[in-house]
Amino acid sequence: MRHLPAFLIGVCLAGGGMCLAGEVPGPGPAELEAFGPIQPRLSPQSRDVAFSWQGSICRLDLGSGAVLVLTAGERFDVEPAWSPDGQSLAFVTSPNFGW
Repeated sequence: MRHLPAFLIGVCLAGGGMCLAGEVPGPGPAELEAFGPIQPRLSPQSRDVAFSWQGSICRLDLGSGAVLVLTAGERFDVEPAWSPDGQSLAFVTSPNFGW
């Protein structure tokens, strides 16, 4: 089980949103990087928050504050969605989302 710094958990609970950083090197497109948890989703029972963090899907237990990384690897996982009973998570996965 991995623990995220408190400020990252606060961002997740405050509504998250994608944080972007980067510079435009001349006329080309900006190089953007996501940092912190994004796309937080509260479970139907309001006991957990699922979110995407650095390409992995994670679950935050609101009772204990523990974060469990559910997916990891070379693919990029985003958009977690709880099942109506709160027992399962669906998510979108891609090798790189075109980056």
